[in-house]
Amino acid sequence: SAEQAVTVARRITTANLNSALSFAGISVEEVFNISTVSGPASLSAGGLAGIAIGGVALLAACVCVCWGVVRTRRAKLTTDNFARRSQLLGLAGNVAEAAKGADAQELRDLVEDSVKNLGKGFRLSTKGKFAPLVFGNFDEATTALSDFLCVNSAELHANMAKRELAVVSEIEEMVAGVRQRVIQNSVESKGWASDEDQAQLKEAEELEECLDYVLNQEAGSSKVVFENGGATQGLKRDCDTDGNLLPSREIVDRETGQTRGMLLDDFTAHPSSKLAGLGREHVLALRLYTTVAFKSINHPLRDATRKAEGKAHPLPVTVALLEKAVLQLRKVEGNETTAHDSVDLYRGLASRSIPEEFLAKGGTELASMSTTRDLKVALQYCASEHAVILRLRTEGFMGRGADI
Repeated sequence: SAEQAVTVARRITTANLNSALSFAGISVEEVFNISTVSGPASLSAGGLAGIAIGGVALLAACVCVCWGVVRTRRAKLTTDNFARRSQLLGLAGNVAEAAKGADAQELRDLVEDSVKNLGKGFRLSTKGKFAPLVFGNFDEATTALSDFLCVNSAELHANMAKRELAVVSEIEEMVAGVRQRVIQNSVESKGWASDEDQAQLKEAEELEECLDYVLNQEAGSSKVVFENGGATQGLKRDCDTDGNLLPSREIVDRETGQTRGMLLDDFTAHPSSKLAGLGREHVLALRLYTTVAFKSINHPLRDATRKAEGKAHPLPVTVALLEKAVLQLRKVEGNETTAHDSVDLYRGLASRSIPEEFLAKGGTELASMSTTRDLKVALQYCASEHAVILRLRTEGFMGRGADI
């Protein structure tokens, strides 16, 4: 009801959102524009879109990376819906509508409680434009990885055998190619670089810097900061929101006895890496994904034009090693008592809309997808006037991915 919506809005504005929600008189459902879509979901077992991966976002929250097929249908939230496993809830409309009826009280309470406790550093995205959710069709769920990357399978496996050298080489080649293209375009336009060229050059240079950081620097030692979704600005890698090195990234140096940030070799020697049989090249790919370098991995995967034109992904070895590493890392949770527990995972997307085709037929995630077990974190990422939250119910470690 309108009275309930006002109550919710008041609760939110008391949770450090006064400055962010500078929309006097606008209720929470108008700001977050949240509604629900629910129905049975399934994850394919093969192909690029058929693997579920887990990882760590820059916020250091436990997240999941998922290449998965999601089939969904319109449905009302009922007790049966909540009890059904392997369920996707896409939240993209109205909190009040989402919480109609006592059966949906669980969802309403969860959303309200999470929004009330968004925490420090939260800010609301106020982008004027919003884009539709990008997704693929079911055919792509069964496509071989090499075909999806538009590279020769034999060549891909031969390059993977070169391990770390192949990752470094393809990144250097990509960066050099972008620089050369931008210079050429600038010459042709008499010294002017287009916005697109500048954006591509910025992304390439960030990738180059991240490669050096992962290869050669101690975790948390770099002063370079990056914006991290809608949650906060200016985060240092491998650090908390206060800039302190995360305990999970610390190690005691054998020679000095002093605590320092972990190096790539330390991550490779980690018990989880050993249990999963990961090599230095696999850990390199995983570590790159936890930095802003994820853009260079994910953007080409979601680029429908690239795929249609048969253009190779610029980092095929990195993508292939990332896939293999996460599949192998599932062994870690497989050895834990929680291996077969049901776990809800969330993904928040800011300034997005859900196309009717997706609501009617579902779709396929085309890239690695980070999620979190904490709805509060997902709300931080989706906070905008056109918010989307995906909720995925997983039954066990084989479909959940791995913590990286």
